Amino acid sequence: MLRFRDFTLDPGTGELQRDGVAIRLEPQPARVLTTLAGRAGTLVTREDLRAAVWPDGTHVEFDQSLNYCVRQVRAALNDDARRPEFIETVSRRGYRFIAPVAEVRAPGRARLALKLAAAAAGLVAAVWVAERLEGPGPHRSHHETAVGVLKAVHDFLF
Repeated sequence: MLRFRDFTLDPGTGELQRDGVAIRLEPQPARVLTTLAGRAGTLVTREDLRAAVWPDGTHVEFDQSLNYCVRQVRAALNDDARRPEFIETVSRRGYRFIAPVAEVRAPGRARLALKLAAAAAGLVAAVWVAERLEGPGPHRSHHETAVGVLKAVHDFLF
């Protein structure tokens, strides 16, 4: 997930939200926004955008289509081309996303991470109880297994 000001963009789906409220954006404008925000601070040439949004073999009136997409993105972001806060036009070359962008963890992945951490904690607790009831000895491998699972969950999360 990419975050800029009050907006969140899911690069995988092109879904744009402002303060948690979905903003409708057609697929091509969403790809333009994803490409620009994903390369924030750098010039993205018109040719880079052509390659990202319209794969080889796609026949469109490129200049007209790209201009339409940029207008749609600016409208979704409430951005003004004359005083841009998000998308700066670099005349005859391309565009630059000028707002700071941060990567944030997707809520779905955070929930999954919490579930995995809870499962790992449950496993560790179960192994601990089993060792206390059965005493030390051959059950040591259960402990090592639990530690391995916990380490894997830790590595996944961090």
